[in-house]
Amino acid sequence: MANDPAEREPKRSRRACAGCGEAVAPGALVRVVAGPPSEPDGARPLAVDLLGGGGGAGGRGAHVHPTPSCLARACRGGFARSFRCRVVARADELAAQIVASAERRVQGLILGARRAKRVAVGADAAREALAKGAPLVVLAADAGTIATQKDVAAVAGQGKAAVFGRKQSLGALLGRDEVAIVAVLDPGLASEIRKVLFLADALRGGCPGGDNGRLEV
Repeated sequence: MANDPAEREPKRSRRACAGCGEAVAPGALVRVVAGPPSEPDGARPLAVDLLGGGGGAGGRGAHVHPTPSCLARACRGGFARSFRCRVVARADELAAQIVASAERRVQGLILGARRAKRVAVGADAAREALAKGAPLVVLAADAGTIATQKDVAAVAGQGKAAVFGRKQSLGALLGRDEVAIVAVLDPGLASEIRKVLFLADALRGGCPGGDNGRLEV
């Protein structure tokens, strides 16, 4: 539901996609790092680093669009060229890693927002926060009619809404039995949640358990 956050990034420090070769802002790409050699021929396994080296995996990295086509091209040779060595990589496995890493990252961000008391939980509180300019609303996939309410639909159209989890799992993060909607009040946390979910959106449909990005209608 969110617009591409990379569109709002300054046009600097561009990175080339290991799949298609297009140079774009880092926020539109996923960073991948190579581990120590694990095969007799010296080939190195790859792992996803959503933190981009800042607290994540260090060392040399490559970047790729989080799309099935770019992952496939990168695994066929783009990653080997980027790392200048043989690599062990499968597009479906990296796609699953991206989705799983994104979901863990968003869970941590929502928990951090809760601890900092920078969330408004539940329909009434979230809608009041939206009226006051909250930068993001997170909806459970099974949120129901609240997602179609005029004010919520309006912010979704502005790229200020995201879909994550289900009411029960979102409630578990926020200390409730169920939560259908929560507003994130901190702009930095809101921006990071949007960015991480955007990276996983194109891949969720093809990954086990990867349906968090779609509202049920």
